[in-house]
Amino acid sequence: MRAWSGPVLAALGLVGWAWTLRAALGRLEARGRAGLVLADLGVFGSGLLLLPLAGHSLRVEKFLALLALTLALHLALLGGRTGRALRVLARRLDRGAVRPAVLAWLGVAIPLGLVEGLAWCLTEAGVMPYHRGIVTVFGPDTDDDWRAYHVVADLARRPDPILFWRPVPGGPYNRFGLRGPEPVLPRPEATFRVLALGDSNTEGSLEACWPERLQEVLAGRAGRRPEVLNGGVAGYSSFQGLRRLEECLGLEPSLVLFSFGWNDAALTAGPPDSRYRVPPPFLVGVERVLLRFRAYLCLKATARDLSPGSPAPAAPQRPRVGLQEYRDNLAAAVERGRARGVPVVLLTRPHRDPPEALRAGGGFRGRVPDYNDGLRALARERGIPVVDVQAALQAGPPEAFADECHYSTEGARRAATFLAMRLRELGLVP
Repeated sequence: MRAWSGPVLAALGLVGWAWTLRAALGRLEARGRAGLVLADLGVFGSGLLLLPLAGHSLRVEKFLALLALTLALHLALLGGRTGRALRVLARRLDRGAVRPAVLAWLGVAIPLGLVEGLAWCLTEAGVMPYHRGIVTVFGPDTDDDWRAYHVVADLARRPDPILFWRPVPGGPYNRFGLRGPEPVLPRPEATFRVLALGDSNTEGSLEACWPERLQEVLAGRAGRRPEVLNGGVAGYSSFQGLRRLEECLGLEPSLVLFSFGWNDAALTAGPPDSRYRVPPPFLVGVERVLLRFRAYLCLKATARDLSPGSPAPAAPQRPRVGLQEYRDNLAAAVERGRARGVPVVLLTRPHRDPPEALRAGGGFRGRVPDYNDGLRALARERGIPVVDVQAALQAGPPEAFADECHYSTEGARRAATFLAMRLRELGLVP
């Protein structure tokens, strides 16, 4: 979509602008000023609506580019060959069903586009709040919760009615929201496809990304061509991971690696993840389109603030995903995979400090080892394949971690090497 949406937007803007000028001059019997103003509003409003509809996030550079395009067309239509050519095109379009259709579009584009532009300016200036995925209210003694951060501060995320937030296609992310090249569908017979699902530790950084290293390690042997899809998303819990798995099973993986826990233990003064219900299927697509518009996000924020159930700063905190629910999510992920004939391997969530040090430190980090223990117990009880990455990395040097819970370049390499070894021992990879 992104390859053609820019030229199409420009073409629609040119035609709409020229036709609007023609209609405005004829109807208002103006000789330039009134018609030009209406035409400028038509093109600018159209751009503010078409950019989000085409999947583009409105940012400062795009806002300024749209202003520059409007000004350039304004000057072009004042005279010269370009202006005459556009007026000729407008006269040709001013016939049949085209006229009411364009007028109908402009009747929508001008008011709604200007409202969208105003909402964007006010929210960017910090004057007006807007919906940001999940907003957590902080009290004086609360711990940190990153659910809102991954929509607010990371321009690579956008709100989503099912996953709370998801990667924006473009840059390192393909149209499936995976980091890396787009997978071929249907999956080639000679390809062994591994789907890695997790949080920021799985998503990785530009320098340290264990799914990329895992593909390199697996490629060192003859046999089916390995392909590792990186489905990690910063801030995700096992609740989001389960929903993400349900989406990604359509990518025909041969094996799924499931790694969550750090964000599950994180505390929130708002509702836990499971309280956020998925809209009816017929509304999901509509909601995803509406969430691209800043004006709609402002309306959602206003409705949330006016609702009687908004959390107070002094509200008691609870984990985003409780320990039992975490186990249930892991078990459900394994069952979803088995139903499609795809093995799901559980990975413990790695962290730099030993479990006893985390527990002594308190806060939600002190409960992260309990989630790893819960994963190990579930795997033993139900015979689920597990790779204890935390134990393996804990035995190595602290340089494997760039911070408390993310790999360094060396850590990503060590994790990938250990994973490949254990998966081969379990007979799950070629």
